[in-house]
Amino acid sequence: MGAAVAEPGPTAPGVDELGATVRDVAVADTAAPLPRPPDDVVGGAMVREAARAKLFGSMRARPVQLGRYRLLRRLGRGGMGEVMLAHDPELDRNVAIKLLGSGVTGDGQARGRLAREARALARLDHPNVVPIHDAGVVGEQVWLAMEFIDGGTLRAWLAAHRRTRAAVLEVLRAAGRGLAAA
Repeated sequence: MGAAVAEPGPTAPGVDELGATVRDVAVADTAAPLPRPPDDVVGGAMVREAARAKLFGSMRARPVQLGRYRLLRRLGRGGMGEVMLAHDPELDRNVAIKLLGSGVTGDGQARGRLAREARALARLDHPNVVPIHDAGVVGEQVWLAMEFIDGGTLRAWLAAHRRTRAAVLEVLRAAGRGLAAA
């Protein structure tokens, strides 16, 4: 005698769609090329990959591609967008990728400002200005590739220890020298 199978009951709104998405991901070809992000939603692609990794047992999500760069993780977020840690396989180095946020990507003025920022920074050679390596547009996503400097934020530096006024002023002066050069 077989066990009785219960009839499925009503489901909460959205559960059926979630189940369909999970089934779609489960049957996806795991040998497929790295996923390409939607035109301006790189962060969403990274979230989907992290969810896929957790759902199906992999400890690591597949990296998301942006042009030749493999996006690895978010470093920070601001009013105009976010900064991601990425790997450049052609030059075998990590870089920081500044992504213009999806809310301003379609704004021609914002795109123009980012392009001007890239050209201006690319001409600079100053110890207090992060060098620009590359810039471009993939779909609607505008980005800058910069030198990745492994370290913390000014906020974290200030919070880590009680700093002398002279130490804080020296850091602020160095930042000011970089801004003046730019």
